[in-house]
Amino acid sequence: MGMIGYVRQITPSELDEFRRNPRSVRQLLREETMSGFSPAVRAIIQRMDRSRWRFWEHRKLDAQLREAMEAPGAVDVDQIRASREKGLCLEKCWHELHYLITGEIDEAAPPLGNAILGGTPIGEKLGYGPARYLTPDQVRQVAAALVAISRDELVRRCAAEIPRHQRAYAFGGEDDLDVTLYFFDRLVRYYAEAAECGNAVLLYLR
Repeated sequence: MGMIGYVRQITPSELDEFRRNPRSVRQLLREETMSGFSPAVRAIIQRMDRSRWRFWEHRKLDAQLREAMEAPGAVDVDQIRASREKGLCLEKCWHELHYLITGEIDEAAPPLGNAILGGTPIGEKLGYGPARYLTPDQVRQVAAALVAISRDELVRRCAAEIPRHQRAYAFGGEDDLDVTLYFFDRLVRYYAEAAECGNAVLLYLR
């Protein structure tokens, strides 16, 4: 499946709780991932997590999971959709967006560098490092910086920077420009909404 980028709003009180108890970050995101699945399916997924490096056991559980997912009531699609709507999923476009926004493949200076790959690490690893958080003040700075970038400017950057741009993870080329612009628009709106609500943000890759 590859690395998928996520941006998720949290309230200032939730951020305070995460700072007091960093392990609760993983617990929250795990509960949201499991939301909408029956207890039987959840139990198998939890066992798969614990057996990740034991190949034969994991393979056996994978077969059990496929069978359990076919049982009546195994999946509540509406609940899964509602859970996913709590955050913004950038799919594999996260790195391409980061590059076009900042001009850097890796870490970049704030505020734009904070939009996708910035923030302060918190909690345990989630697959590709720990989650990172932005404070409400940092969110406001990112929102103001993003809204200052026009779609035309993003198109120009994409066309001008193709040679370096190809180093971005899951680079789709000019043919995927519409997809890039779609996620850019969503990212701008999401940060604007978070800033208006005075929220903090969690960033993570899974």
